[in-house]
Amino acid sequence: MDWLPAVMEILRAELPSTEVVIHSQDSPDLAAGLIHGKIDLAFLRPEKQAPGLKFRLLRKDPLIVVMPRDRVLAARSSIRPQDIAGQTFIGVSPVRAPTLWAVINDYLKPFGVKPDHQAKNLAMAISLVTSTRGIGLFPLYFLKSVAENRRQPTDTRCTANGRPGHRLQRGEHVAAPKIYSRESG
Repeated sequence: MDWLPAVMEILRAELPSTEVVIHSQDSPDLAAGLIHGKIDLAFLRPEKQAPGLKFRLLRKDPLIVVMPRDRVLAARSSIRPQDIAGQTFIGVSPVRAPTLWAVINDYLKPFGVKPDHQAKNLAMAISLVTSTRGIGLFPLYFLKSVAENRRQPTDTRCTANGRPGHRLQRGEHVAAPKIYSRESG
């Protein structure tokens, strides 16, 4: 959530007498809160089951491949979607992140990739990738969150085909993300 401090600064400057309460919830729950008047503003992915809500795109996050670094595929400079076929694949929950689930599944389905496990949240995704030695495809902010939540200081470097923030196209190679400690440069 690298954008939240800037948003909070703007809100404090523009609406100094407004109380801001931050809730961390799944997109469907945030949409329901908006529909029922329990929430005035939310940052979430578009929800198909949210009649009457208007969504405006604020940013795009590229999808990245996440896997244990000692996997054979992790040594590659890029990974094609078909390289993931036949591997243990960690997906996201269609209940908790239906839009992200649809994007990832629509992207990988032509290559025969289906989730073997579905993560309900960030901690579960990390646990499943680690414990199953699996591979996940997640938004770039996921990797940034992993690095921020680690106890040791880390730098996270990830690009898609050598271009930070590049949006993937069907059939395009994906650069293999790696997490480096600050000491390793």
